[in-house]
Amino acid sequence: MARRYPNPRLAKVHWIYTVDELSRLFRKHPNTIRNWIKDGLTPIDRSRSILIRGYDIRAYLERKRASGKSKCPPGTIYCFTCKAPRPPAAGMVDFTPGLGGVGTITAICPNCETVMKQVVSETRLRAFRLNGDLTIRPAQRRLSGSELPGEDCD
Repeated sequence: MARRYPNPRLAKVHWIYTVDELSRLFRKHPNTIRNWIKDGLTPIDRSRSILIRGYDIRAYLERKRASGKSKCPPGTIYCFTCKAPRPPAAGMVDFTPGLGGVGTITAICPNCETVMKQVVSETRLRAFRLNGDLTIRPAQRRLSGSELPGEDCD
């Protein structure tokens, strides 16, 4: 099952919470909250009733969420099958322009041979242009701008 991080915005910054209140707020077991404390969540005091500031809870959960993210290096696309950033197979990349200076890059993963897609800006597109073969495909026609009716219209 996929790992799901709790929403840090559920905790109010100026409130103080107990372990039981946090477990109800985030729908986690109280032992999970105690494990967060062992992992680096700082309580106000380690006395019998552990109290934790809302600001500290938010900061801890945002740090925890950010530690799981990683940026793709230039010239790579994230492969969801391999769960890692990979360079395109044989350096071949297709770019389909979109609206607002962004477009979609399509490539094949060299390890698992699945299709990788990523929305990129034109500045990030330069890294793919330098590293391999870049094919720019024309943008797809929109229905609202067409003058001719479709083939299946009478």
